[in-house]
Amino acid sequence: MPTMESIPQLVGASAAMCGFAVAVIGGLAVENAGTIVLARALPSMLICYLAGTLIGLVAQACVREHTENYRKKTPVREEEMHALERHLREVVRAERG
Repeated sequence: MPTMESIPQLVGASAAMCGFAVAVIGGLAVENAGTIVLARALPSMLICYLAGTLIGLVAQACVREHTENYRKKTPVREEEMHALERHLREVVRAERG
């Protein structure tokens, strides 16, 4: 399961693969030579990786800021939090057992 810290890398890698695929398919569709297709697809992959990572960092910052604001506006009482944690442990034990 992805964590908040891995979101920029995941978005960057996904964008890179999409950029590479689009460049390869586009190059092959117009019948370019394989070396030309790859020579154009690899820089596209790098550019898309950088752009995707930047987008992922922005998304990560937005989610973190929203989460912090939500937690400040709606604090959870200690008793409720401990009760929820106990309930969650019981549910996990029941699913495993």
